[in-house]
Amino acid sequence: MEERTPAAGNPPRHPAFYDESSKTYYPTTGIRSIHPEYLDLAQYAPVAAAQPQVQLVILDLNGAMVNRDSSKKVTRRPHLDAFLRFLLQNFRVMVWSSAQRRTVDKLITEFPAGSRKNLDRIWSREDCRLSSLDFYRKVLTLKDLDFVWEVAEKERVAAGQKPELVKKKHAKKKYAVRFDQTNTIMIDDSIHKTQLQPYNSIILPDYDEDARDGGMDRELLKVRDYLTRLLYQENVSAYIRTSPFDASSVEFQGPLFEVRVNNQDKMVARGGWWTRNAKGMKEKEKNIMSTQSFLPMIPSSSTSDRQGINDSDSTRTVINRTRKNVKKSQEAAIKSKSSGSGSCDGKDTKEEMAAGTRRD
Repeated sequence: MEERTPAAGNPPRHPAFYDESSKTYYPTTGIRSIHPEYLDLAQYAPVAAAQPQVQLVILDLNGAMVNRDSSKKVTRRPHLDAFLRFLLQNFRVMVWSSAQRRTVDKLITEFPAGSRKNLDRIWSREDCRLSSLDFYRKVLTLKDLDFVWEVAEKERVAAGQKPELVKKKHAKKKYAVRFDQTNTIMIDDSIHKTQLQPYNSIILPDYDEDARDGGMDRELLKVRDYLTRLLYQENVSAYIRTSPFDASSVEFQGPLFEVRVNNQDKMVARGGWWTRNAKGMKEKEKNIMSTQSFLPMIPSSSTSDRQGINDSDSTRTVINRTRKNVKKSQEAAIKSKSSGSGSCDGKDTKEEMAAGTRRD
């Protein structure tokens, strides 16, 4: 790769190009490392919940949901309408494209009108926090989920101060939970753009017109099938780490997959999901599954957890405990600041000092 010549006395800079063959520039702000905390939480063993979880799905546009060719003609990916109906029945959904806002506004018109109005957010290049230089050139555009989680939490806190807003059905579901790596899924066609949160990403194969014309592009049906499992995961990053989406996998071939596709089509058409239809669906699959299985096995805690992680703790339990501890620490800090001391009366009893504790 071509290196920039550093100024005298300054440390070497990053390469000029992220991909020299395509002349894609390296971001002027650099590429940060993956947070250690992110990797730690993704190392837990996957835990399936009894009920569907509230999760956020973030969709890319060009190359994933639609295709815009060199003549600027836009075509939908096969099965897009059914896929969007499924998403909106079961997830919170937003769009995030690296294209500029005016292009996104054109591409999003390929979504059915009913789908567009139910999206939580529509983000574009303007939301990628690029430098002014990078915004107008061909540069690696990172989609950092930290930005989404930060904005979504600000919206949730603000909504909590407006009871009349939260009473609305759409808003109530939108602000129901705090989104983080345990309940966020990004669907994109670029592994490079999603590299900061690799275990929250489903990477689609490139859009292929020949596959579309030949009726072979079933990628959105495969993603839908994969999402039916993620929907019940307490920590999607742990599941994706152990069982990443692979469009070429044998689990998306054969009679069992066709059974699942047909049943999913029926349930989406009815406007509901499989909590009401799971029994019938499993019965139809039972005979096939008795002779062959295309579903990946979920590793047990003993083989997947990192050293030092309690096998008996579910991911959600750990997260909730951590949040409670943070909240207690914040409250204690505020109390300490207002009283001018770390305890209620500014003094510790001899018994407390001996025990190494303080009163809050």
